[in-house]
Amino acid sequence: MAHIGIKIKELRKKKDMTQEKLAEYLNVSFQAVSKWETGAASPDLSMIVPLARLLDVTTDELFGVDSNEELLRQEKLKEIYYETWKTGDIEKRYKISKTAVEEYPGNLEYLKWLADAEGSFGILCNKLGSKEQIEHFERSVFYFEKIIEDSTDSHLKESAIRGIVFALSDLGRR
Repeated sequence: MAHIGIKIKELRKKKDMTQEKLAEYLNVSFQAVSKWETGAASPDLSMIVPLARLLDVTTDELFGVDSNEELLRQEKLKEIYYETWKTGDIEKRYKISKTAVEEYPGNLEYLKWLADAEGSFGILCNKLGSKEQIEHFERSVFYFEKIIEDSTDSHLKESAIRGIVFALSDLGRR
């Protein structure tokens, strides 16, 4: 979390505030502020909102999250993902799906991508009924079940149900 320390220092200086003054407002020691800014320590989670308010920024800004960059990143992920459907590059589809889920763990659309990619790998396994094939289909079903459990989007749920039906059918289960 060295990044937040750099951001705290930058915002503190922008407000023409000393470490001591920042510490005084937050009721912490100036040494704590110094440790935050050097990356030796991070502010306690309970300090984040008051710190952001004191520095006149949002918590996203404090953490260095740029919403425009986030939107561009998500668009890039989608572009790469949909391109793999045109090229048939299932391995790349799996990698981009995995990356998307790691970067945006609560995004159920990305989880569906990963479930679909697991199912595709299952279909393409050389040996029908192999341990590898079964594992791909089972992971696919697991991800689809999470979508059904957590999603409020009826279209996404329906798609997940279809995915489970296909995966179980491919596994020979009915």
